Amino acid sequence: MHPPTLNEFVDGTWRHVCYNPCKESTRIRIDSALRTQLLPEFGTKRIDHIEPVAVLNWFERYSLTAPGGANRTLDILKQIFNYAIECGFCPK
Repeated sequence: MHPPTLNEFVDGTWRHVCYNPCKESTRIRIDSALRTQLLPEFGTKRIDHIEPVAVLNWFERYSLTAPGGANRTLDILKQIFNYAIECGFCPK
C-alpha cells in the first residue's frame, strides 16, 4: 500500500486524531490554511513525495506577502508531517 496524498491523509486519520480535538477557533485557522495554502500546493502529492525544497519554495513565496501567516501555516504542516512520520507514511 502506498502512502496517501496529503489530501487523503488530512481527511482521514489526521483529522480524527489531531484536528477534531482542537478548539473551534483553532479548527477555523487550520481550515483556512489548508484551503488557501497547503492543499492547493501539496494536496495531490503523496505525503512521502513532498520534498523539503518544495516546502521551502512555497514558504518563501508565501512569506513575501504574509510572513506571519506563512509561519503559522508552516506550523500546521509540521504537525501534519510529524503525525505522518508517527504513522510510518514518511521518513523523518
